[in-house]
Amino acid sequence: MHSNRLGRRFGAVVAMAAAVAAAPLFAQVKAAVPRPDVRIVTAEDARLRSAESATSRQVAKLEQGDAVVVLETGKKTDKVGGVSGTWLRARTAAEAEGWLFSAWLTPAAKGGFYTQATLPSGYGYDAYLALALRRGERVRAAEDFEKVSAGELGWFFSKIDSDPPYMVVWDRDLEATPAEFALEEGVPRILEDRIYFVFAEQLEMTGETATADFAALALAWTKTRAAEFDIGARVTLGRHYAVSEDEASSNWAEEMEAFVGQGAEITELLGPDEWGRPIARVDADGGEWVWRVENMRLDAGEGGEEGGYAEDEGGIGLDDFAEVAQGEESYGLLKIGSLVVLGRHDDSGGDANWNEDMAPLVGKRAKIVELAGSDDAGFLGVRVEGNDWFWRARNLSLVGRGRAGSYGFKVGDEVILGRHRALNGDENWTEEMDAYVGMRAKIIELVAGSGDAVGCVLVRVDVDGGDWAWRAENLKPAD
Repeated sequence: MHSNRLGRRFGAVVAMAAAVAAAPLFAQVKAAVPRPDVRIVTAEDARLRSAESATSRQVAKLEQGDAVVVLETGKKTDKVGGVSGTWLRARTAAEAEGWLFSAWLTPAAKGGFYTQATLPSGYGYDAYLALALRRGERVRAAEDFEKVSAGELGWFFSKIDSDPPYMVVWDRDLEATPAEFALEEGVPRILEDRIYFVFAEQLEMTGETATADFAALALAWTKTRAAEFDIGARVTLGRHYAVSEDEASSNWAEEMEAFVGQGAEITELLGPDEWGRPIARVDADGGEWVWRVENMRLDAGEGGEEGGYAEDEGGIGLDDFAEVAQGEESYGLLKIGSLVVLGRHDDSGGDANWNEDMAPLVGKRAKIVELAGSDDAGFLGVRVEGNDWFWRARNLSLVGRGRAGSYGFKVGDEVILGRHRALNGDENWTEEMDAYVGMRAKIIELVAGSGDAVGCVLVRVDVDGGDWAWRAENLKPAD
C-alpha cells in the first residue's frame, strides 16, 4: 500500500482543462500483441492428445465446431485415417492443452483472422471470436444494434457470461449506462458512457495489429469532458487502477475502498498527480483523499440532491415517500413493448410453472405483448410475441438494462422500496428494514452472484447507507 499522493504541483488549484493539458499525452494504442491462431474443429471425433500420436493418452474430447488456439506446430508429419497432416499443440476454451491433428481443424486464416464471411460455413463464429479477440482489439460494428450503428469503430475489452456478452469501448459517446455487475475490474469509469455490449454477429475485427491502451483512452476522454467535471459536479466514485507497470501508479490507499460506489460532489480541482492523471477532492470523504477524474462517473441527477432523495429545511419531504403494497412482486421496468431475453423458470415458490416445450426459446429475445398477472404460485408473468407461453417476470432480462431477475433495474435508478414477501418460508428480512419501506432510494449496487437463498436478485441502496440487501422483485420505479 502507498499513500494517496498529489503530483509535483502539490496543492495547486487549477481549471480541469489546464490540468489535463499539463498531463503527458500518451499514445492510445500499444505495441502489437501477437494475434492468436484460432481454428475450428471440423472432425466429429477429434481428441486432444498428450503427445504427437493418435495412440497417446486422451486429454480431452472435442466437439465439431469447438474453437482452439494453436500454440505450436509439431516437427513431424503423420497420417491419420488415411489423411496426411501435422500435429499441432493447442489450447481449448476450457484451458486444456494437448496435441491435435491438423486435418481435424480449419486451415489457418488468411491474413491472420477470420471474418463472418470468410469463416468456413457451418461453424460457429461466436466460438471463434471468443478466443480470437485480444483485449484492446480494434473492432467494427457489422450491423446496427440498439445504440450502435453499423460501421462504428471501437475497442474490445472482454467477454462476460451475459447477453449480450461482448464488451466494447466505442469511439463515440453513446450515453450508455452499462450494468454495474457487467463491468470488469480495470475499466476507468469515465469510459462507461462509451461502453456497449453486443453479440458476436455484430462484431468484426478490423485487422489492425496494435491494441488499445485503455489508460490512455481514459486520459484522452477526461480531456474531452473536462468542463463537465467542474466544482459542484455530482459524481460516483470509482477505484483507481495502475496506469503503468508500476503498481504504485494506481495512486490508491486501502482506506478509499469504503467510498467506492458512493455519490459525491467535487469540491476542489487539483493539478495532475505524479503520473499525469487529473485529480480532485470531494465532499464524501471530507476532502481527505484525492480522486482521479478518470475513475469517476458523472451522475445524471441535478445538483442539490444527495443520497438519492431531496432535502429541504424540514428534512426528507413527503414527496419522497409513497404508498406501496408490502410483500408484493412488482413488474419493475417491464412493460408492454419491452424487449426481453427469455429465461428458464426456477422453482423458488415450490412450482416452476414450466413446460419443456419452452426450453428452445430460452435465451431468445422477444417483445412483451401482455402483462399477464400472477400464476398459481404467485409469480407475475408476461406473454410475448411469437408464442403463447406464460413467462415469469423474475426470470426475464430487460435488454440493455440490469440483468436477469433485476426487473430492468440498474445502478443509479431511483426506486420505491417495498417489503419482502415469504418465498418457501424465507422473507430475507429484518425489522430494521421496516423504517425504509415506501422510501425513495437510489440503487448503488446490484449484488453479485445468483441472488439470495430463493434466487431473488438483490440490490443495495443509498438511503440506508448500503446496510441492507433489498429484493429487486419488491422495488417499484420512483417516477
